[in-house]
Amino acid sequence: MLQIVLVGLGAGAAAALLFASVASGSILATLLFYLAPLPILIAALGWSPWAGLIASLTAAAGLGATLGFYFFSAFFVGVGLPAWWLGYLALLARPVGSNGSMTLEWYPVGRLVLWAAIVGAMLVIIAIPNFGTDKESFETGLRAAFERAIQIQSRPGSPVSGADLERLFERLEAMLRARAAPWPFGAPGAVECAWFPNLAALRTFGLKLDADRFSYTAAWSRAIRSHSVFVDDARKTAAFLKEGRHLSHERRRLFWSGDRMEWLIARGFHRWLVAEIEAGRAAFPR
Repeated sequence: MLQIVLVGLGAGAAAALLFASVASGSILATLLFYLAPLPILIAALGWSPWAGLIASLTAAAGLGATLGFYFFSAFFVGVGLPAWWLGYLALLARPVGSNGSMTLEWYPVGRLVLWAAIVGAMLVIIAIPNFGTDKESFETGLRAAFERAIQIQSRPGSPVSGADLERLFERLEAMLRARAAPWPFGAPGAVECAWFPNLAALRTFGLKLDADRFSYTAAWSRAIRSHSVFVDDARKTAAFLKEGRHLSHERRRLFWSGDRMEWLIARGFHRWLVAEIEAGRAAFPR
């Protein structure tokens, strides 16, 4: 029993590392991510289904403790439980005999393939609502996910805009440090209106303002977000996005102009922009 527990713990640790490797954003890490069920299957087939179950729980618990409950449930439902179930079924056998001889009849391979297809289909059905509940929102969400993955690949180890944001915040921090707080440019006005949507969108794109490094910028951002004008604007924006699917506004195409296009072209994304234009997903002001 001790050997089964130790094997399960080791296999669980390996599965968790393979699953978490995708966070690095490299192509190799993506391949390793898809191998996450392998240690669980090896433990279940080579030792016991109990070892596979322990491995599933160990990996899910480790990911949950490190990254949060979402990763616990995502791994356990999407990787650990299916791998354990297939390993359990593969070891099912029953004795059959004829003419005084006994042999084992193993679980049919065809049924294992069928179960694998059923599990895969169920996981896809569960994942679809994360991208959207209708055809248009699903296409938009799936495209955004692939584009984020491509952007991460373009600069290994950091988001595409990470280096630019660092330089921008450094310049902004130096400027704010020399001015009065909390409103360095006088009464809230055009500067705050220009910066508010950009600072508010950081979290949406998985970016973060380091409050320790950029304390003046963080304090200015907090002052903007707590001002009644911007609180009301955020409330109206949230209400608009909530009801957006029922409105007739343009939702399929992105509008491009000015420095947004300059940024793409200057950083080598011109081919991507051309592809978006040819696919009818780009629009330009007249």
